[in-house]
Amino acid sequence: MTIEAVIWDFGGVFTPSPFAAAHAYARSQGAEPDAFVRIVFGDYDTDSDHAWHRLERGEIAFTVALEEISAAADASGMRFDAAEMFGAMGDDDVDRDIVTNFVRDLGNRGFRNAILTNNIREYGDHWRSRLAVDELFDLVVD
Repeated sequence: MTIEAVIWDFGGVFTPSPFAAAHAYARSQGAEPDAFVRIVFGDYDTDSDHAWHRLERGEIAFTVALEEISAAADASGMRFDAAEMFGAMGDDDVDRDIVTNFVRDLGNRGFRNAILTNNIREYGDHWRSRLAVDELFDLVVD
């Protein structure tokens, strides 16, 4: 088999893991991390109508998803504040330039690179501004 292309995701590859941020946020309020992650993101081994899944599929707006997730967290006795939780994503010490440089190196060696991501529609311009998208990727599917 010959590898001709590499497909990348954005979240958790070029950014800190949202799941790690959710775990840390849950622990900060004394909540069980795995239960909290299921409330915020749904079950990731099943495609469902959970608010986060509908958000990633572009079926609902970010504000609607946050309202539904907040209500589910409240009903479970947990607190959900998106700004606090996602704000923690910038706190890891992983050098993301390593990944960016690896993508660039693969392209220089003749491999095609694609980014396939299901980021929140409202943040399309933001995530694209964090990478040299046109330079690094031959194809972008968002």
